[in-house]
Amino acid sequence: MHFNRNLYNSIKIIAYYSFYKRNGYTWGCLLYHFGASEISSIANHFQYHRLITPILTHNNFGHLFSNMISIAFIGFYVEYDLKNITNYLLLFLISGIIGNFCSLLFSYQDISMGASGAILGLCGYFALYFILNWNNMNYNQKCCSLIFFVLIFMNLISGVSVGSANVDVHSHIGGFLGGLAFSFILTYRNQLLYRMNPQYAKIIYFSSIGFLIGVPIISLIVINLKEIPDNCEFICLSQNAS
Repeated sequence: MHFNRNLYNSIKIIAYYSFYKRNGYTWGCLLYHFGASEISSIANHFQYHRLITPILTHNNFGHLFSNMISIAFIGFYVEYDLKNITNYLLLFLISGIIGNFCSLLFSYQDISMGASGAILGLCGYFALYFILNWNNMNYNQKCCSLIFFVLIFMNLISGVSVGSANVDVHSHIGGFLGGLAFSFILTYRNQLLYRMNPQYAKIIYFSSIGFLIGVPIISLIVINLKEIPDNCEFICLSQNAS
């Protein structure tokens, strides 16, 4: 039954794209209809689901495959350390949403999608894990952690290196910071209080809560104060005209 449902959905997606292609629309139009993030739709039409659906939407198979490999590699260790699938899913989802809010705040691309922000949120937890356990690691583990941090840094600045034309670097940075902030909250009682000064731990804890609440509020205020052209219909109409 599950296989038949997936097959049906695949056929429906192919047919849907074929319809758009026959009428002159392009892949970007289809991505928009499948929930890619688009600032005027969120600001002018209150389509707040577009802060979540872009995490599940990808530009092509290569984009999806690279993200799935990253989730398989990083997510396994994060989930194992958390020992709680609910916390793992919350970390992934909140990181992706914070990344999308930061994208709204600092980036004005036509449409954006992908799970990179959420994956970098997992990297934020991984980074905190290494920091908290650094003194208990051997030489090989420390070398591996340094390599990991270099990879995170390269991923974060990848949008700058390509001129951020295809990579939303603001979503990457926001996802990483969102994941790091939520990781502080998750580890506050079990680790932070015992591995650092309780006073500092409490400051970090409440600062993390403030960050996760403040970013969405500030983003929504900023985009609603600005004059944002209504491009939600123009995206497909302009592609159809071309």
